[in-house]
Amino acid sequence: MSTREPTQSDDSDLRARIAALEAENTALRAQLKGHQAAASIVGAERDAGRARAQEQASAGTADRLALGTLEQANAALRLVNAELTESRAAHHAGEQRMLLILESATDFAIITTNLDGHVTGWNSGARNIFGWDEAEVLGGGAEVIWTPADLAAGAPEAEMRSAREQGRAADERWHLRRDGSRFWASGLMTPMRDGAGTLLGYLKILRDRTGRRAVEAALRESENRFRTLAESRASQAAWRRRGAGSRKAAPTRRGATWKWRARR
Repeated sequence: MSTREPTQSDDSDLRARIAALEAENTALRAQLKGHQAAASIVGAERDAGRARAQEQASAGTADRLALGTLEQANAALRLVNAELTESRAAHHAGEQRMLLILESATDFAIITTNLDGHVTGWNSGARNIFGWDEAEVLGGGAEVIWTPADLAAGAPEAEMRSAREQGRAADERWHLRRDGSRFWASGLMTPMRDGAGTLLGYLKILRDRTGRRAVEAALRESENRFRTLAESRASQAAWRRRGAGSRKAAPTRRGATWKWRARR
């Protein structure tokens, strides 16, 4: 069965969906962080109110106002906890949607790493393209996908630096499969940040473009052959035109010589 090669539209659509989910998760993380902070404040106020009430009770001067404050703090804490639970559920749902998209993109290798370049995520597309199972690469360095020449040149570090400083790093280069074979790939690396903008790691999307590269190379070779043939035929036509001109001029010269001799 033939498999349709991913198009540029597929690539752009996948990147757009991932970017939208990342933005959603970032917003949810910020909301979650805010609720956690609110819960911490309310919890501290509740504990302080409880301590004041206990001190006043032990002194025989328990105050209803203090107890009322404590009850209000408990109610506020229950409300914040409910909102926190809802935010966590929404964040978890967003992460699940992200995982479903990543796993469904079997034509794309989608890899996440931490700041040191160690693999933290490896989708089914990466397994299909590179041949490594997720369990074999998680926690390890992503150098298994790079050629020795690129590793020696510091290409992985340069790509992370470019993504970190410029927001993205696009490239086309040779990569390695598990069996040692090479394939031509186009890829894009982007930084992953939390709601506060702190860098957490990197996301790399990559696809095998060996077939397209071979087609483009064959097309260039065909164009070169056609150009060479056209130039050769043009040269032959010019040579024939020059030869025809020389043959037409010769009888005129012979005729002029005969007439000169006749006049003598």
